[in-house]
Amino acid sequence: MDLFLRCLTSRDYEVIASWVRTPKDCERWAGPHMRFPFTAEELPALIAGALPVVEGESRESFVLCRPPDEVVGYGELVREDGPSFRLARIVVSPERRRGGLGLELCRQLIERARAHPAAQCVRLFVYRDNDIAIRLYSRIGFVEAPVHPRAEIMAMERRI
Repeated sequence: MDLFLRCLTSRDYEVIASWVRTPKDCERWAGPHMRFPFTAEELPALIAGALPVVEGESRESFVLCRPPDEVVGYGELVREDGPSFRLARIVVSPERRRGGLGLELCRQLIERARAHPAAQCVRLFVYRDNDIAIRLYSRIGFVEAPVHPRAEIMAMERRI
């Protein structure tokens, strides 16, 4: 599979918005603060308006593509501080799930984090009942981290 990661562009919002079909999809993808429903036109502002987990964090949005430029996944790499990064809003096209794309998306985002000289770890949050996602993250080396303030959410981390 010749998959590649590229920065999000304005033409990608319609595709990504089409993947989030229910309130539960929305909460699983973006957490409890993202309103649903939303339009592709509203999505850039909703993404930009995400509440920070760590003061001063910065976020970059990426899409995973199959050649020539079919968008099959979306994820964010958040720099929390010098050595710490976080994967956020990981989603794969519903029609392409269970084919290893989520794994590849996460691997490529981790490689982006690893490119920063000070990088030491990558974190993420996942709903505890999302067994498929937890298995995926475990396969690439994430382990449960200290307890998240919300009991239904698991914090996970991986050294890089």
